[in-house]
Amino acid sequence: MKKLIFIIISLAFTTYCWAQNKTIDTSKILSGNSVYYSASAPASNAGLALTIDDSTKWIEYNNTIPNQPFTNYVFLEGTKEIGLFLFVPEDSAEYFRYSIIEDNMHWLFSDATPKSGIKLHNIDRLEKIDLGKFSVGNKMLTVEIYKITERNKVATVTIYNKPIKPAELFLTLKGITTKKGETGVEMDNQKDRFKFKIHDTVNVPVFYFPLNLLT
Repeated sequence: MKKLIFIIISLAFTTYCWAQNKTIDTSKILSGNSVYYSASAPASNAGLALTIDDSTKWIEYNNTIPNQPFTNYVFLEGTKEIGLFLFVPEDSAEYFRYSIIEDNMHWLFSDATPKSGIKLHNIDRLEKIDLGKFSVGNKMLTVEIYKITERNKVATVTIYNKPIKPAELFLTLKGITTKKGETGVEMDNQKDRFKFKIHDTVNVPVFYFPLNLLT
């Protein structure tokens, strides 16, 4: 029964929000109409949506990781302010808690209880709760949501609005074969040019490891 209720809520919430990553159509924002983008983690028992301002260049709001059903990532560019909205079954707000952390350091909310919101009778008895507006210029926000009866199921949504640095070349590894037919490895540290070599070798193809995969 719980699974059926969750499926109904998920389908209703997906219908209510936009359903794919896309470049922003700012005409709807400028006209005063709210456009809600679904940011919910796939297995979350509450829906999360965000609105954006007209300075936003693009948004990717559905970036999940296999085998991590309680996680989602939202990527923004140029946004200055967002609004966050929580969607829960009607009259159940008191059973949920949420935290919002800025840049992994500043706790804007910690285990806060959402206030009662607007009841959406036309959408399977959901309740929309306004969590507020947040400045996100060159910032990262992390939103954590859970139900007090299921504290081990914390949904985490990361909203990232910083320039994404390209991968840096840190280390190259070369598979090598000696003249005697023995195999080995040659490492080349691209950062300070330190090299470790096995002498008397012949090089074979190189494998590259970006810095952001090693740190």
